[in-house]
Amino acid sequence: MTGSHLSATVGDSRASESLRLLALRLRPGQDLRQSLHDFAVQHQLKAAFILSAVGSLRQAAIRFADQPEHRLYTQKFEIISLQGMLSIYGMHLHLSLADAAGKVRGGISVGDA
Repeated sequence: MTGSHLSATVGDSRASESLRLLALRLRPGQDLRQSLHDFAVQHQLKAAFILSAVGSLRQAAIRFADQPEHRLYTQKFEIISLQGMLSIYGMHLHLSLADAAGKVRGGISVGDA
């Protein structure tokens, strides 16, 4: 998932602490999933979630509901929503994107973009 730009708020809840809010900003050309992984490692996130995100992508790999394979899209998209879980052990992200015509696609973000 190659980003044009993205700003996200990540929540990390730990039993011994109150909710911690962290912000992440990606620059044009940065890979969304790799950047989120690096962010999780940097902050040692073990039970985090994406609270909100705004931005755009130029490439996205999405697996639609009940489908075994994903589809790769290479065009500019606006991020309508990005939600999911994030930790140093992995991530599970749901993504909705709108293209230039306003058509919305959504599904599970996969790591092949």
